[in-house]
Amino acid sequence: MEKITIRDIANQAGVSVATVSRAINPHTSRFVRTSTRSKILRLVKRTNYLPSPVAKRLATGKSTNIVIFLSTRYTSIFYSDYYTKLLSGAMSVLENTNYNLIVRMLKHTEYQFTLNKVVRGMDIAATIICDFLDMLQVSLSGLENVRMPVVILNRTERKEGVTFMAVDNFKGGYDATNHLVQLGHRKIGIVKGTYYEKDMIDRFEGYKKALADNFIPINDAYVFEGDFTEKTGFKAVEYLMALKDRPTAIFCTNDEIAIGAFMQLDSMGVRCPKDVSLMGFDGLDTGRYLVPKLTSMTLPITEIAQEAVRALLCALEGKREMGELRIFEATLFKGGTCGRPPSRAASGAGTGTMPHKRTSGGS
Repeated sequence: MEKITIRDIANQAGVSVATVSRAINPHTSRFVRTSTRSKILRLVKRTNYLPSPVAKRLATGKSTNIVIFLSTRYTSIFYSDYYTKLLSGAMSVLENTNYNLIVRMLKHTEYQFTLNKVVRGMDIAATIICDFLDMLQVSLSGLENVRMPVVILNRTERKEGVTFMAVDNFKGGYDATNHLVQLGHRKIGIVKGTYYEKDMIDRFEGYKKALADNFIPINDAYVFEGDFTEKTGFKAVEYLMALKDRPTAIFCTNDEIAIGAFMQLDSMGVRCPKDVSLMGFDGLDTGRYLVPKLTSMTLPITEIAQEAVRALLCALEGKREMGELRIFEATLFKGGTCGRPPSRAASGAGTGTMPHKRTSGGS
């Protein structure tokens, strides 16, 4: 069966294509004579005609698509809590609107892109660019030619016509470290992600400031650098636990690292938090399935996505101008992997041995 087109409806009704377009559009149907409109609508119902999105856009002059650009160079969209919460948060705001959420996956070779070139020819009303883990190099040159509301996530910049939203990673790193200090720790290791990634840099700077404010000197031997994966957690624990004067707490700058660290501690018979406290950062749901649950700084990913979509909708309705910078805060989730530091005798420092019985009960 051939697909029915708007021209077929026009021919059967004996009217122009423009008249059909006006008749089926709720915003313009009043401009079509009642008898003609009724005839057209009967034909539409009988033939099961569905107007294409592009045709509707041409008729109304407006798109109903909000496109979110994602890159998955480091992690999969299907296995990442970050992307799950991001997309579900965005959809929760669009649920009762006429707008659709379109996900545009960028190829690995597209991490450098100019927005006005990427969106050229696409049916877009507004866009969200998610620069997760500094994966994208977005050029905003020629933005005046885009003529749509734009929100960029995880970037702390200011530019007229673009709204930026990000988490205060410096404060998050400070609060995570300070929590460990308040529990009594002075030997606090840190496992960093890739050295050039700004989120990780800010978390590391927060760590250093918290130590300085508590008059704790930075021990370079306690700093381990890797990437964003569980494997880095494995390697970091092997290195830190082999130190003669090993740390009593480890701050991992993302949860995937922390989960890898947790598993490696467990395989070595190191009890968490009785022997070593472990702090994560992200608040991934995966950490809640550990026993004990992972203590972590939780990112308000869902809230950020919701606010991003609300900002776009307000701009599309002419209620708000784009161009602000909004900063969100990470909050501490007290699981069970952080507790008071062990005594030197109990910690087995320098002996290379650890008891194998694991206990829970921490923060």
